[in-house]
Amino acid sequence: MNKLLQEKAVLHRLLQSICWRGHVYEFKRLQRNEYGELGNEPTPVAQIQGIFHNGTLSHISLITSDAGTVPAKSVPCILTAWGNAEKLKLEDVVEVNRERFSVSGIENIGQMNIAGEVSLEAIL
Repeated sequence: MNKLLQEKAVLHRLLQSICWRGHVYEFKRLQRNEYGELGNEPTPVAQIQGIFHNGTLSHISLITSDAGTVPAKSVPCILTAWGNAEKLKLEDVVEVNRERFSVSGIENIGQMNIAGEVSLEAIL
């Protein structure tokens, strides 16, 4: 089997695992009024089945010198089917274990349109 088929097979097994062990998360979005201002009440936009986990995010931070560092940071994420992930927009809100999170990124894993990872940021 070539490498592409192996990757697709792994992603499909991942989707089966999400169906068996995943939880349903309800994402909400603040709607804008006719003046472009955000409203107060979020409205539900999608219910997504996925697996909540902590991933790692590497980012470059420049210090006063010319050298940069690449620290790894733990980021909460939801792993789901790509069809679910593409329904979301940045700053949509979800509640997980009584803690509110905002969508900070959406990634199409392997650019194969099979599985997606939704990065979250805690709302203080």
